[in-house]
Amino acid sequence: SPYFIGAGDDVLKKRFFGRYVRLNLPIAASILLSFLICKLGLYYNVEAAALSGSKMFIGDYFTHDITLSTLFGSASYQSVMLGDKIYNHPLWTLRFEFIGSLLLLAFYICKPQKWTSALSFLACAVLYVFMKMESIYFIALFAGALLNQVKIASKWTPGLLVAGLYLGGLQFMSPLYDFWPSINTGNIEVWDKITFYNLIGALCLVAAV
Repeated sequence: SPYFIGAGDDVLKKRFFGRYVRLNLPIAASILLSFLICKLGLYYNVEAAALSGSKMFIGDYFTHDITLSTLFGSASYQSVMLGDKIYNHPLWTLRFEFIGSLLLLAFYICKPQKWTSALSFLACAVLYVFMKMESIYFIALFAGALLNQVKIASKWTPGLLVAGLYLGGLQFMSPLYDFWPSINTGNIEVWDKITFYNLIGALCLVAAV
């Protein structure tokens, strides 16, 4: 948003160089807390998995070699840059947020003042060429940034909110969602179906807000 309100590149550059600290401090704190809980033997996920039949979901958590070395690696760079999730499973998403935000900030710092939409679409095409299915997570950030150019009339807000909640809750094997087509080109899956429609739902929610 600083770019679109004319705040200048200095704000974007400050965010670019401060992104690691801003994201990784809370990441490192959560990893340290998880490490301490694990070392104190207070995780009962394996027992819970046996009772609930959820071995594939929670039974494998915190069963790896939990050492100070793995703690340091995960807290310093592996989670934020590589999506390491040994200590905190949802951290797999932070790789996309960290790298994607750097790409997005660099894009707006370097691009000319005009042709924002066209250049954004070109950047998304390049992302797909190099990252294939994973590109959708980075494309989500570029698409979200373009919402700064869109003026939403208040009458559309309720519809966008409902659409966002509906598409954001997409589930497999549900009559509410099974009719939505997969994102394929021929026999090749371009993007994961759930992730694609979740992205559309996220854009609707952000647009509504």
